[in-house]
Amino acid sequence: MIKIICKRKIEPAYFEEIFKLYRDTVAPHSRREPGNISYELYQDIDDPYTLILIEEWESEACETYHQQTSHYKKLAEAMKLYKIRSAEIHFLREVAHGDPSAK
Repeated sequence: MIKIICKRKIEPAYFEEIFKLYRDTVAPHSRREPGNISYELYQDIDDPYTLILIEEWESEACETYHQQTSHYKKLAEAMKLYKIRSAEIHFLREVAHGDPSAK
């Protein structure tokens, strides 16, 4: 499994457009892709122009496929066009899995 945590600070003037693109296009399409476990979008409480995306994929190959989809490319193009203030992306591989009931 691979997990991705992506934090993007959006220019306020373009926030609504980027948010709607994530919510209405990218998220629903991504959730239906082969190998997608979850695809969740969050908004930072302290900075409402910051979106945090947490995705889980069965494998790196599934996530690589995701990057080739039209909805992903549409989002990537919008990010370039609107000059996102900053982006921080972490690709994570699970190395230990704990049983939450074991304390």
